[in-house]
Amino acid sequence: NIYRGFNMPDCRTGSGGFTIVIKLCGDLSKLKPKQCIVDTRETITAALDEECNGAFVTKGFTISVEGRGKEGMQLCLYMNDGDNMVKHYTNGLIWDNRYHTISFIVDAGPKLATAVVDNMLCDGGKHFANGWTELGSKFGSICGANYRFYPDPTFLFPSSGPFTGHVKEFLVYDRPLLISESISTARSLLKANESKL
Repeated sequence: NIYRGFNMPDCRTGSGGFTIVIKLCGDLSKLKPKQCIVDTRETITAALDEECNGAFVTKGFTISVEGRGKEGMQLCLYMNDGDNMVKHYTNGLIWDNRYHTISFIVDAGPKLATAVVDNMLCDGGKHFANGWTELGSKFGSICGANYRFYPDPTFLFPSSGPFTGHVKEFLVYDRPLLISESISTARSLLKANESKL
């Protein structure tokens, strides 16, 4: 199924941004790298001001499961503005059959992507020195208005199939939330009596 959202803002403006909040649970034993939760990528006609080698570009974002060595499977936000690609990962335990709320925050001011898992700001873990990823000064708009949940693995790019866990909430904000706002959102979504898978 395809759900219509709004186009993400152009990060080259130096202000604004967006936040993606997802509440999910999963069983580590059933996960595989590249399992895709949501995919908004589309191949569209390139705009006149875009730096590309052809008449068409692929824009959008995905959220998928990625293997991160000793820290196990993590969530990865992959973004593509047609010319530049950015990946940002969570770190920490999120596949224990309990619901967790993850916020991916993209801030066009400092041009950084960060992640919050429940009430913890991700610090990069064992694989990254920092808990943030730079977007770069030329990172533009990823569009991303058509949401495909648990997409067919043959759509655009191959994967290990759809996500084997469960997504209960998916929210998109048209601004970068503060860390405190992300934590408050997670607390409001997570209830003490949440059942396991």
